[in-house]
Amino acid sequence: MTQKMMILLSIALFASHSAFAASDAPSASAPNLTTHAARTDLPNDFQPNIKSGNLAVGGSFGSGYSTYSNVTFYLNPTLEYFVIDRLSLGGSIYYSNSSTYKSYGLGPSFSYYFWQQERWAAFFGGGAVYHDTFDGSYYSGYYNYWTAQAKLGLNYFVYPTVAFGPFLSYGHTFSNQNSDISVSDSNYGQLLFQFSVFL
Repeated sequence: MTQKMMILLSIALFASHSAFAASDAPSASAPNLTTHAARTDLPNDFQPNIKSGNLAVGGSFGSGYSTYSNVTFYLNPTLEYFVIDRLSLGGSIYYSNSSTYKSYGLGPSFSYYFWQQERWAAFFGGGAVYHDTFDGSYYSGYYNYWTAQAKLGLNYFVYPTVAFGPFLSYGHTFSNQNSDISVSDSNYGQLLFQFSVFL
């Protein structure tokens, strides 16, 4: 009887020790499936380089048609410096070519970015241009004249330093009667495309 009691007591002690050890052992827990809420407070760090001290290097190009000159190609390289945020001053070179004339121009220019939202920025600008032109059609001679220009456009920034977009240009040509060919006052409008790098 005593031997049976000892055996039962040993079994009870072993069982209690195993249960205690199992309770202390680290249990495998289910993986943490808690999802983190999407952050909506991330700052918008995309800022176009239209800040004071930067350079805008680029130009515009396009083409047009008239009964006088047929198809005309325009190319206008530009270099401007941002004197304050969003406002740049500089100059432009103007070149146009058609089957009847070639024209070169040079003058000061400015651009002001009055609206910017993420990658889009709207601007207006203007300038004055002195043109020297050779006309090889009916008159065959040189003439020069001044124009005043205004423009309104929209740029899309692929990167903070690279942008492109269309703009409307409106100009007025001032008369000049002292050239080989006289020039009369006239107005014109153009839709051009520009590409710019901001350094």
